[in-house]
Amino acid sequence: MIKRLQQHFVYGDYRETQDLHGALQANKARDCTGTEEGHELILKAPDSGRVERVYKDSKNPKQNGFHFVTPDGKDILFHHANPAHEGKFVQGEHLGGSAWHHFHVAFKYQGQWHDIREILPINEPVEGSRKMQSYPVNLLIHTHNTEELNIRKAPSTKSDVVGKLPPKSSLKASELVLDAELVSGVSTWYRIEFKGVVGYISGAFVDDVKQVTFDEEKKKYGDQISALETKLLETNQEVTRLVELVEPLEKSISDQAAQIETLTTKIDNQSKELTKFNEFKKSVFYALFLIFNRKR
Repeated sequence: MIKRLQQHFVYGDYRETQDLHGALQANKARDCTGTEEGHELILKAPDSGRVERVYKDSKNPKQNGFHFVTPDGKDILFHHANPAHEGKFVQGEHLGGSAWHHFHVAFKYQGQWHDIREILPINEPVEGSRKMQSYPVNLLIHTHNTEELNIRKAPSTKSDVVGKLPPKSSLKASELVLDAELVSGVSTWYRIEFKGVVGYISGAFVDDVKQVTFDEEKKKYGDQISALETKLLETNQEVTRLVELVEPLEKSISDQAAQIETLTTKIDNQSKELTKFNEFKKSVFYALFLIFNRKR
């Protein structure tokens, strides 16, 4: 029986996000994650050994990987990962980090591929019940479904269907759920929002996951921001032009208001004089004035 390694190869708790799969590894590989440090999952050397056969994909860096060979002949494959360096490592040394959001791991011994559980401590039996874990995320995911995909109220195929997702969609995920119900061997689910509908889809239909950064979000709305900035500049220029037109009008209005006030004062004085004259016409003095003038 192959001797189990005494320590985990990831910092923090060991978590599986997909059961046995990987045709090239005779379906013995598992996807797993560890403690997140920034956006990188951190590996440590499970034993003394060497990093060998490093491979990189310039077109798709998430497909990077390497092999870690132990003194007793175990060849551990770390796919979706980058080594800290090549050559010798001691047990527990920082071995490298993820090139994606998880590791794809299996190991070869005496010409046969093996499940990594055979060399890792297992806290729960393989058949044990799953304990779901969820984490807030900001991910851009792409689906490969060829038909409409059910959006579920909860991360389970038994949960109510709250909407439908069109084939090959690209959208954001706000929550990552691990160790949920298995769908085609995948226990990862994503919380998404599509046309106002919020729910969960199985990771079995997701083939690309990318961490969303502020710069990417800004770039996404770059054209709208540029258009708004141009509109704001045009508005400021129009306001300046209107101010230049209004200032002379305000002075003219002020001058006309002064003239109106002067005319109003004159009219008021004349009105008072006319009132006095009308009162005089009604008096006896006005009658005597008329008689006196007729005699002359």
